[in-house]
Amino acid sequence: MLALNIHRHFERIPYLFPNAKFVHLLRDPRDVAKSCMGMGWAGNVYFGVDLWMATEQSWDLLTTKIKSEQVITLRYEDIVTQPEAELARLCEFIGVSYAPSMLEYDNASTYDKPDSSLAWQWRKKLTAKEVALVEAKAHKLISTRHYEVINSTPYQPNAFEKLALLVQNKWFKLKHGLQRYGFVLFFGEKLTKLLGLTTLHKQYIQDKNAIDIKHLK
Repeated sequence: MLALNIHRHFERIPYLFPNAKFVHLLRDPRDVAKSCMGMGWAGNVYFGVDLWMATEQSWDLLTTKIKSEQVITLRYEDIVTQPEAELARLCEFIGVSYAPSMLEYDNASTYDKPDSSLAWQWRKKLTAKEVALVEAKAHKLISTRHYEVINSTPYQPNAFEKLALLVQNKWFKLKHGLQRYGFVLFFGEKLTKLLGLTTLHKQYIQDKNAIDIKHLK
């Protein structure tokens, strides 16, 4: 059995694997937006939620190209609160037998068992303004994914607020990039991409990936 972990452009996969089965991992976008800040991918939740939206929009395109029985959706919140049931459901979908020992992966890896406290963290970690900013962009997708929308009337930041959020986002990512990769690697990767220096750019990407791996659990 071949398994691929893909984060973008799911709609292209059926051209290569028309009979593939797809596992749609879904999480509340307010938690995703906050997590993107922690990873250094965004400087605030307003831009952090863009990554979630791009992923879900790609899934919507995918579902127009495959049969409904080829897809299963697993919610992060269900996985960490009822892992046995969700894993059994996944096993049935991919056609393998479920065994309780599957959840003993923590004995042979650096990963912990599912922690129910990790679900819906946004309720404690996001301010009301941050929740409103996420919903300003993603309220339609939040509803179609059957998550609760807190603000009945979507908040829309004005032009000045959007500019401030944009500046904050870019400044945060700049600081994070310099702190993690250093001046030469951070700007070298961008410059080689701009100049079309493919071989050198690939090397910079590999060096950045190696640093990122060290920060993974």
